[in-house]
Amino acid sequence: MRFHWGSIPEAPGFHPEAGGWKPLREPSPWLAQLLALPIAIGVGLAAAAAWPFIAPSGISGGQPWALLAAILLLVPIHELVHVAFHPGFGASPSTVLGVWPAKALLYGHYCDELPRNRFLAILAAPLLFLTVVPMVLCAVLSVAPAAVVVFTVLNGVVTCVDLFGFGLVAAQVPGAAVVRNQGYRTWWRAPA
Repeated sequence: MRFHWGSIPEAPGFHPEAGGWKPLREPSPWLAQLLALPIAIGVGLAAAAAWPFIAPSGISGGQPWALLAAILLLVPIHELVHVAFHPGFGASPSTVLGVWPAKALLYGHYCDELPRNRFLAILAAPLLFLTVVPMVLCAVLSVAPAAVVVFTVLNGVVTCVDLFGFGLVAAQVPGAAVVRNQGYRTWWRAPA
């Protein structure tokens, strides 16, 4: 894994135009965040609305330090979950964990090709493992710590761009194809 400060790095040896790759029709990072806003609102409201059913006896333990920790750790943990689904659990030299201040993004990026369905799993993993699974566990254990409630709802909101990207890839890329990023842009091709 490498760390990077700035825009998502480009792979120097990858020339998509020369290799039969097709560009994914996708908006700029700022426009993607704007278009994903309804998803953020919908998922956040759905997660918040589910908690009264998960914990009918109420939410417990709203210690300020735990709530603050849940908020501060959310985005780094979210990105590390993406990275955990990269080949080699993120230990590959093709994995980049970065900060792009100009776009207000922290990102986990993979610089090599991936099967389309693995790419989709990487996009969906934080919603599943940081919102759905904790909610199910709390329902099974009949607990609802305030920090977990805040974390799961905010993660639902944060996944909006991931879910927007999931929809773009699922709609445009055939199931057997491979996907690869060149910087921010996404490319795909039929398997060789």
